Amino acid sequence: MEKIYSREWLHPTIFIVFSILLEIINFASLGFGVLPKYFLLDFAFILIYLGILFLTPTGGKTWIILASVLLFVQVFLNILNNTLYRMLSEVFDFSMLSLGGQAVQIFDASFVNWWYAVLNIFVFLAFILLSIFLYKTLPRNNFSKKTRIIMVLCLFIGFQSVGIGTFCAQSHQLSHKTDTSESTEITDEDLWNNSFMKVEAFKRFGTFGFYIKDIGRQLSSSTKMQEHTKLDIDMQILEGSKIKNARSEYFGAAQNDNLIMLCLESFDSFAIDPINTPFLYSLTKGGATFMSNYHSKNATNISEAIAFIGNSPYERMLYDYGYSVGVEVPYALTNLFKTNDADSQVNYYHGYSKYFYRRSDIIPKLGFDNVYGLEDYTIEGSTGKWTDWDLDSEVIGNIIDSFIPKDKHFFSYYTSITTHGPYNGNNARLNKNVSYVREHFAEYKNYVNTQTDFVVPTNASDKDILIYYKAACKDTDDMVKLIFDRLAELNILDTTTVVMYGDHYSFYENLTYKVKGISTDNPENAKLYNVPLIIYNDKVAKTQVDAFCNSYDIYPTVCDLFGFKYNCNLAQGFGIFTDDIKNSVLVSFQNGMYTDKMFTYDSQKIEVNDESITDEDIAAFKKNIATFYKKQETIEKIYNYNYFSYPHPSLTT
Repeated sequence: MEKIYSREWLHPTIFIVFSILLEIINFASLGFGVLPKYFLLDFAFILIYLGILFLTPTGGKTWIILASVLLFVQVFLNILNNTLYRMLSEVFDFSMLSLGGQAVQIFDASFVNWWYAVLNIFVFLAFILLSIFLYKTLPRNNFSKKTRIIMVLCLFIGFQSVGIGTFCAQSHQLSHKTDTSESTEITDEDLWNNSFMKVEAFKRFGTFGFYIKDIGRQLSSSTKMQEHTKLDIDMQILEGSKIKNARSEYFGAAQNDNLIMLCLESFDSFAIDPINTPFLYSLTKGGATFMSNYHSKNATNISEAIAFIGNSPYERMLYDYGYSVGVEVPYALTNLFKTNDADSQVNYYHGYSKYFYRRSDIIPKLGFDNVYGLEDYTIEGSTGKWTDWDLDSEVIGNIIDSFIPKDKHFFSYYTSITTHGPYNGNNARLNKNVSYVREHFAEYKNYVNTQTDFVVPTNASDKDILIYYKAACKDTDDMVKLIFDRLAELNILDTTTVVMYGDHYSFYENLTYKVKGISTDNPENAKLYNVPLIIYNDKVAKTQVDAFCNSYDIYPTVCDLFGFKYNCNLAQGFGIFTDDIKNSVLVSFQNGMYTDKMFTYDSQKIEVNDESITDEDIAAFKKNIATFYKKQETIEKIYNYNYFSYPHPSLTT
């Protein structure tokens, strides 16, 4: 009898052991410890799934297939999350499914830890082989139909009850605030109920706990706004409108100027040097205002939105909201610009396809009149293929009359592409630049070694990668010079403000880690995310700003320069030239909260890398993080319900 019943306990036990083993492997590889803090959320789901498996003969072919399906999903998520964390310090959630083909195009085999992938696949295959072995060696359970029905019902109800009960009990044990009005701590309950800090939520709740909650959040999301919700948002809008915008000495300096914004793809702090990018280098040395302590850590489309909206949703992608409920942002720079001059030309341009990230759909909803991509340009030899980038200098040269129109007030935004990567020499259009960089590499190396703290790789392969990247950066320099030459030619350089910023670090081939001398085990190092921000305005002192700032600070800075009023509860940053910039904190959609001297993954454990930091500084850091997330809760609701499609209070007083 013991042998007969062995199928009923041995197969489920093996399933539990292998599932937990995969979780341990995952957490250990990511450096998250051994198991999640609320491991019972994981275990509860395993029990619930086992209850479902009992509806089929235990240990039979169907049972093995269904058990293998869940373990395969777990293996797939393990490999995916390990890859994302190595590349971008984040984990997968179901809102990313809308990325679709974009994610496939961005993917590069070098992102994957293949030894880790093999280990997961080996464990998965070991489960299948062991299950098949037991299936063939253990005796069949020849129960009567009545006995089988009773057994299945008892096991199903028992495992479901224990699983669901465990899940509910564990979720109710999450730590929570004792004083929500004053506390600056972000608790486990906050992580459970919100989608921000995905990595921290994953650490605490585990694979199944995290994804079950994520699925539930996606399915339960309602786009119909209740009256009490609208009143709550109304109050936040009114409160934000009463806060007087901090003004700098340059407030209104750019009033009535044209505006050019350049989002420079993967343009890192080491992209600029006097040998390969002489024009940009001259701007950083006095030709413009250079924010040497600027940081950004988000995907390109999010970095774009933050710059001209001042915020971005966490729960879902902007273009998803555009499809479901619509997106209206009257406070975006585009709309503020047109409010001052309704006849202004406000256009968006991209060096690649305008359909990537669905820009052709979402960008017009953000206030731009037109969206242009490679489909609209005439570039000789253009293929439009991924990584076979058209040179940005060629694109701007092709569209210069539209990008900088004559006798027309304009706001032109351009996102570059040449420096995107990978940096494996695949783009023949850069051959001339590659030759130039190679020819002057000794001079460049001397500059790096004597005047910077960067590292020139000695490995031949890494050196070639850097040379190719620098060749792409040289094209960016040519593009920027072309823009400035056009402005000078039309005699509008002194009435045009130009904002240039990097969207994120150069992650392909771990180039940033190598050049900045940072271990890949140290993604919390804020130096990784230090990229250029340059603002040219003829009325603003041409200097270097050393204060810490980040991508959220671009929007309020432009508003300050142009004299635009904005709602402080919708803008997540601060004017760079104002005293409030001391409150700047980089909250990444991917993972972590940073200044150049402090960082945290959860707002509780603060890591400090500067001896001058005091307890008061840490307290202020925590308060600024809490303020950010308080605003973000309202911002999420605004996007989810398309709040500005309803009657609403004035954005400014």
